[in-house]
Amino acid sequence: MSITLQINPALEQQLRERAAQKGVGVERYVQSLLEKISSTEIEELPAPKLSQRESDLLQKISLGLSPDFWERYRALMTTKESRLLTETERVTFIKMTDQIEAANAGRMKYLIELAQLRQIPLLQLMTQLGIKGGNYA
Repeated sequence: MSITLQINPALEQQLRERAAQKGVGVERYVQSLLEKISSTEIEELPAPKLSQRESDLLQKISLGLSPDFWERYRALMTTKESRLLTETERVTFIKMTDQIEAANAGRMKYLIELAQLRQIPLLQLMTQLGIKGGNYA
């Protein structure tokens, strides 16, 4: 099993330098650090201090559609892919797709504002938050 992490370039360079000092590869060095952390009792790290505006924006960004909504949407998507949608289901599917697009557009507005507030590029913020963008070519 493997895990891929996105870390800032300064931290990556620091880890590479320390691994080189120890005479091991960076992957092995990071794994040993993680093993040390996981084998010891550590207190939960305090959450970074956020301004009230950042906190509000993060809350708005994290709002989503209900699990019931997504269950129904996935069921309609499956039916659509098998080309068995009734006219009523087709109309419902289109309305649900519109709701998803509207929710995403609203979240994007808040993401842009948060990126500007933090003075970082939007894609960097999305990476930090674990948000995947669409692949538009």
